[in-house]
Amino acid sequence: MVLNALIRSSSDAFVRIDGAGTVVSWNEIAEELLGWTAAEAIGKSLAGTILPPVLADGHAAGLERYHHPGEADVFQRTALTAVTKGGRELPIELTVWPTPVGDRVEFSAFIRDISDRARVEEHEPALEESERRLRATFASAAVGMALLDDVGGVVACNAALCQFLEHTEDELVGSELTAYAHADDQATLNELHSELRAFDREAYTVEVRYARPGGEVVWARQTSSVVDDSVQQLLLCVVQDVTEQKRAEDDRDRLELELRLAQKLEAVGQLAAGIAHEINTPAQFLGDSLSFLRQAYLDVSRLLDAYRSLAGGLGLPAEALAPLQALEAEIDLSYLQLRIPPAFERTFDGVQRISTIVKAMKAFSHPDQAEMRLADLNEALRNSLIVARNEYRYVAEAAEELGDLPLVHCFVGELNQVFLNLIVNAAHAIEDARGTGDGTSLGTITVRTCLEGDDALIEIADTGSGIPEHVRDRVFDPFFTTKEVGRGTGQGLPLARSIVVERHGGSIRFDTEAGRGTTFQIRIPIRGVGVAGRRLAA
Repeated sequence: MVLNALIRSSSDAFVRIDGAGTVVSWNEIAEELLGWTAAEAIGKSLAGTILPPVLADGHAAGLERYHHPGEADVFQRTALTAVTKGGRELPIELTVWPTPVGDRVEFSAFIRDISDRARVEEHEPALEESERRLRATFASAAVGMALLDDVGGVVACNAALCQFLEHTEDELVGSELTAYAHADDQATLNELHSELRAFDREAYTVEVRYARPGGEVVWARQTSSVVDDSVQQLLLCVVQDVTEQKRAEDDRDRLELELRLAQKLEAVGQLAAGIAHEINTPAQFLGDSLSFLRQAYLDVSRLLDAYRSLAGGLGLPAEALAPLQALEAEIDLSYLQLRIPPAFERTFDGVQRISTIVKAMKAFSHPDQAEMRLADLNEALRNSLIVARNEYRYVAEAAEELGDLPLVHCFVGELNQVFLNLIVNAAHAIEDARGTGDGTSLGTITVRTCLEGDDALIEIADTGSGIPEHVRDRVFDPFFTTKEVGRGTGQGLPLARSIVVERHGGSIRFDTEAGRGTTFQIRIPIRGVGVAGRRLAA
């Protein structure tokens, strides 16, 4: 009864054969699987019905062993190829065990279709070879590769990644890959990895920085995606070194900036030189005319005094002098004699200021130099303050604290541009801090110089709003600006750094405090970039 229940509930074909191998029972699953009906199969040899000829002898020998106790297992399970009624070969698993019936032995057999298993086993060598090749590719890839677990820890990495990060495999495996990224990029990577693990995205590609043990910062184009392992979800990260590419891009940006600087300096120089020439000629006429008029007034005044003295000495009657006295009262001669000399002085002062501005513009428009020349940086700063006065006159006062500086080997026209940019930036910062209130007191732009060792030290300080903390690391980036459109292009400070650092071998830095102001500090080697290069190499 138990066997019958097992047969009925089985999903496998069930067959019973007698001791000679003749079929005595054949269930419906056997009919479906092998194509023979029960009526067709019963009474026939099982081997002759479903086994190919090459296996028939082996089947008979196997049954014979069951007639000799101890020579065969109770259960015999064999994987072999059967043949269906239609001639199709069918991989099966044949499980046979003896069933005593009185003094004879019959056999029960389950037949299971293992076509799917056979296909898998058939492809296992190919799958193993594919996996071997994949592992070999992972290990020998020219780009860095890493497998990360669900918390970002490195499960495996290849030699290229170790070389890129300058860490051993033992150091990397078990640690978080993000920990080796630049501090400013770690949050971005963590967020992207979280989105991958949450299936918010399938993959990502991003350019990030990594920090090597010696402090060198390198760039990588990192592509990460989710891969499913048999046990857990993993992230595959491909890390391509693009440091040289980024440096080339930076060099290209720098060359573009230098070209724009040269074009700007040329345009400003031509404009300033033309304006200076146009202003200088009428200013000279005005000065010459004023000199003539002042001298003529002095001469006329002396002559008038002489006439008045003569008239008094002649003893003329009061009636004769009355018309003259009335005219003097009408034109207020005494007032004119009191006020005309100071008016001449003020006019001469104005002409002198025009002359000073013209000289500053001519100095500021210094033509491009093929080589460094000696220049007075104090004078260059004074000229920059004069040229920029219209930018700060309504918001700030300028204070000069200029120390004794020797003449400095430099490209003074380019440094003029640096000083002008910093002064204009200072004026804008003070204007932003003052707001629109008319009653707010003026800020201060202070220009300082001194000699420190082999360097000329220049400081340009303002009492503005300071540089916000979140942008301080980017102020020297090309085209980055916090100013509104039309007020800033993001080129001033990158140009300044290019001129100071690369053209002069100097340095530029800043100290800033929110609400208190900013001080830019520039160092220029007084004997030129060659000396700076030797100093840096030492």
